[in-house]
Amino acid sequence: MRRYVKARVNFISEEPEEVRLATAKDPNADPDVLMDLVYDPVDDIRYAVARNSNTLSETLLELVSDRDTYIRRAVAKNPNVPISALTTLARDPDMNVRLLVAMNPNATTEILDSLWQDTSLSVRFALAKNTQLSVDLLDALSEDPHWMTRMYIAENPSTSIATLKTLASDSNAVVKSAAQKRLRARA
Repeated sequence: MRRYVKARVNFISEEPEEVRLATAKDPNADPDVLMDLVYDPVDDIRYAVARNSNTLSETLLELVSDRDTYIRRAVAKNPNVPISALTTLARDPDMNVRLLVAMNPNATTEILDSLWQDTSLSVRFALAKNTQLSVDLLDALSEDPHWMTRMYIAENPSTSIATLKTLASDSNAVVKSAAQKRLRARA
């Protein structure tokens, strides 16, 4: 079996770049071939593997630490990304990777909780919009110093009535209006 795998790796790695790229983009590509392409020296090929919906979670795990930020972003967006990869990507130095983790429907409560004090406003905005966020985290984010975070919390259908009532008296008129509107919709 080992010889076959090695021969297959050699086969795909010896193909011209355009063939490897087309294979990486093919939604029906063999997942084993996609795994082989994870090690391709061409960034565009690894990026296509990271975006491919046929890429297995084990393959995506190999790309979590890729040097290319765009590849890590594609991994964070892939519907097959495993929880362990999202956990690692939630600590990525690139704000856009963390933003995509905050938006990923597969992110667990624990992963989302790890992002609530992120230094990036965009990450906190994405969290505030996420309907999977825990009530406790929505409550905590409702005290964010930035008014837009509080506005998104007010607009989030998962926000508790108690938090909405607090936001309905926010010092910012936009936040106050959004909370009052949500309270009326729930009445």
